[in-house]
Amino acid sequence: MRLHPGELLVGEGDHIATLTDGSAELGGIAHRWSTVGLYRLSGRRIAACWLLPLDQPAFDRVWSSR
Repeated sequence: MRLHPGELLVGEGDHIATLTDGSAELGGIAHRWSTVGLYRLSGRRIAACWLLPLDQPAFDRVWSSR
């Protein structure tokens, strides 16, 4: 599995977002997905993270055991 970070979106406050693509080969089949990662920062650390898949079924095929 590989994550391919893209654009970093910042503004005022303690939240940032990043566009991240992912790829993995599972059972000989190549899979790709894209997400927006929303992060809340506390100081210089990530305090919370929410991943928002752009294609939920593609994301689920990689991250679920089904």
